[in-house]
Amino acid sequence: MWLRINDKLNDEKSLLSIGKALCLCQKYEITCKDIITWLVVVKSLKEGKFSFLDNKYTSYVDKLVDIFLGQSINLLKERFSREIKKAEIQILKDAKDSRNFIVHNSAQDLIAWSFSSSSTHKLDLQVFTNHIINVAEGDFLVSKWSYEFQEKEPGAFYNKDRYIKKIVEWVLS
Repeated sequence: MWLRINDKLNDEKSLLSIGKALCLCQKYEITCKDIITWLVVVKSLKEGKFSFLDNKYTSYVDKLVDIFLGQSINLLKERFSREIKKAEIQILKDAKDSRNFIVHNSAQDLIAWSFSSSSTHKLDLQVFTNHIINVAEGDFLVSKWSYEFQEKEPGAFYNKDRYIKKIVEWVLS
């Protein structure tokens, strides 16, 4: 069946929150895959697996860019198990699972509601908020790593709790 574009599906607050959450998910995924790719490539260069910009290098980078987010996180766990804490890997995995929920499930009830004669719809705000928090925490971590990788200085100046709170407020406003 096609979407039923009606007043129910025009619930702007829910659609806006879902759209903002999707933006956060995309930002997390891009930053996560980017920093993981760079960390893995730099380590491989240091180990002498290939030379910078040779055919093996470009082929390796292409493969890294094309793998799924979960595979990227597993690669990070495998290649950096001594440098990266288990708790940080868990944050990335939780963020990935929440990203998947937001991307694949957050609009399902809203869409189903547009076909219903029932006049009530509620995005489960607590579940949705918990997923936003998970993605924001993962995004904070990979953004900090990215900053440190790019700037060669500590990224500890930015407060994680304040970042997560601002993200949640933004998505839900």
